[in-house]
Amino acid sequence: MSMMIYILLSNQLSNGIFLASLIFISAVCVLIYLYKISDFFSKTKFKTFLYSAISLYILAIALLWIFLQPIKQPNRFAIFPIDTSSCAEADRWIGAAITDLIANAIERAPSSDLVIIPADWLQPTIEPDSIRSESYLKSMSHRLRIEYSFGGRLICSEGAYFLDYKFFSANKISDSARIIINCNSDKFGVDIAKIFESYPKLSVKNERVTQNPNTISWKNYILGKMVLHKRSFSEAKDYFELAIQSDSSNIYARTSLAAMYLELGFKAEKEGKSPAPSFSLADKYLKSVQKLDSSDTQNYQCYAKYYILTQKWNQAEAQLRNIIDKNPYNPYAYFYLTQLHSSRYQDLGFRNEEELLQHALNLFPGFVEAAISLSDYYYNYLQDHEKALGVLERMLQINPNQVDLLMNIGKLYISANKVLPALDIFRKIIELQPANSNAYYNLGILYYNTEEYEAALKLFERAIKIDNHLDSHLYIAYIFEKFYQATEDSSKRTDYYNQAIKYLRLRIRYRKGQDDQYAETARKHLAYLLQ
Repeated sequence: MSMMIYILLSNQLSNGIFLASLIFISAVCVLIYLYKISDFFSKTKFKTFLYSAISLYILAIALLWIFLQPIKQPNRFAIFPIDTSSCAEADRWIGAAITDLIANAIERAPSSDLVIIPADWLQPTIEPDSIRSESYLKSMSHRLRIEYSFGGRLICSEGAYFLDYKFFSANKISDSARIIINCNSDKFGVDIAKIFESYPKLSVKNERVTQNPNTISWKNYILGKMVLHKRSFSEAKDYFELAIQSDSSNIYARTSLAAMYLELGFKAEKEGKSPAPSFSLADKYLKSVQKLDSSDTQNYQCYAKYYILTQKWNQAEAQLRNIIDKNPYNPYAYFYLTQLHSSRYQDLGFRNEEELLQHALNLFPGFVEAAISLSDYYYNYLQDHEKALGVLERMLQINPNQVDLLMNIGKLYISANKVLPALDIFRKIIELQPANSNAYYNLGILYYNTEEYEAALKLFERAIKIDNHLDSHLYIAYIFEKFYQATEDSSKRTDYYNQAIKYLRLRIRYRKGQDDQYAETARKHLAYLLQ
């Protein structure tokens, strides 16, 4: 509720200052005009009226500030990923478990002036080789406008685990502290609780931390998250289910399963398949979490996404307002609100999608999804290419290796016919993710547009080889048609023509539902070639 009041008051304050300034400038202009044309306005009277106008303007601004003074903005607290480079591969889950425990504990007992940025959100941003460097962490804090942060290193030695950690702020770094992590106990969160004892600002009581699933359950949950990050859905499912078998009250594993099934349902829908089976499983797990803990914010967030995907707008709005009531500093709540009609959030003080996204980015400056959506808003709604590109390029300074960000920048470069920058972007994506079919596809479009058809053909074929990239079939058909038109060799013309027909038919066969425009384009073009 405090955030709602803050937004409303902030907007009223800015509008009030604007109106007072407009009235003051108008009054001064009138006084100058009267002084020029009227004998009544002597120099002395003009000064008197002018000083009175200035005094009234200052008084108005002061009263506006007193009565509409905005609530203090929260501070950001980042939990940097734990450095586990000294540990064996099998022990690296412990570092992720520690950061998750800290984030979940703080979320369940939020400080009144902290925005919590978990390690999960920072993982794509942080350079793994640099997290041991204090200067690097301070630099990242500055770029992300983070006031306070936590960083640590896990040391594994002969079956014993030690966590060396520090707290960072804008002005100082705390002394290094060490705790022993007992990974053999049922509730190893009791060791993590000691971290909060050394940093009272977090104001988290110990019992909030120790109420976590047993070690086996927590380990499987973390391993599930780690493989899910690599898009291994089947393996992630197995880990999450093992976590629930070890501890049926593990709400985090259940919520992760729900989020995974929502993603699979959305993916199925895009491919023209029914999302209902995946959405049904997501609903099942979300309901089970609600029974175990009706106050869990992550569950509200996941349910909001479920209702948006299933177009149940009233329920989505209710879930998002619940999140804001419980945690007004959750940037994802404002991000998801952009999926609703503006009439559903204008009473919160936001006029449109742009203001919501700007607010989400203000809460978390490294919020890549919000930056991409804001860029899309500028490009598609305002048709402002430079503004759209500017949003992404600023985010690139924070997240230089974030693939989704690079992909959207590359597409904007293509639309602006900036060939060389686009080439650099897509080559960088392929370097980061050699099996990214979309990168090969977009690079192929770039070469196709510059009429380098041989190079484009190889890239489209590579995209198909990786994961049968559907739209690459259409462009390959176009390329063979170009070859057909350009050659006089009758045998080659026949082969090129047949290849074009073949790839058009393949694209039609792989139709992704009734709204698949590329499949429809392929169908019409096939009819044209067969005339």
